[in-house]
Amino acid sequence: MFVYWLSSHSPGMHMLFFPTLGAFGFLFITRSPRMPELFGIAGGAVLSAAVGTAAYALHGGMVSLFCSTLVMIWLVRALKLNAPPIIAVALIPFFGHPDKLWVAPASVAVSIAGLLAVMGLVYAVEALFARVQASLPLRQGVQMDADN
Repeated sequence: MFVYWLSSHSPGMHMLFFPTLGAFGFLFITRSPRMPELFGIAGGAVLSAAVGTAAYALHGGMVSLFCSTLVMIWLVRALKLNAPPIIAVALIPFFGHPDKLWVAPASVAVSIAGLLAVMGLVYAVEALFARVQASLPLRQGVQMDADN
């Protein structure tokens, strides 16, 4: 929510929030990957933004968009990054038309880092609750005749 607020109130930061962040969040939550895999996917997303930005800087047309997509499909397969949103991140500069080329990769890096930080906090709180719950004594309830 903070990233959305920041991007809507600060000119030039509108690319900090993008729908792909929701896709990464869903991906990270549903798969619960280990930290090395999470950092690999995050690095792949930043790399994707850099590749897309470089292609956009060369030429902002359809051919560059197509080439950027092909390069990212190849990289996802070569690096074995099972995360389709990585390819979508390469397209952000083509649709966002950044004034400064560093904005797209920086926005992706900050957004994904924030997402990882929030998820790390959630996992830590979840582990704390699990430990607290495990340390509580079990309550013996009334047994029903059907339980016998």
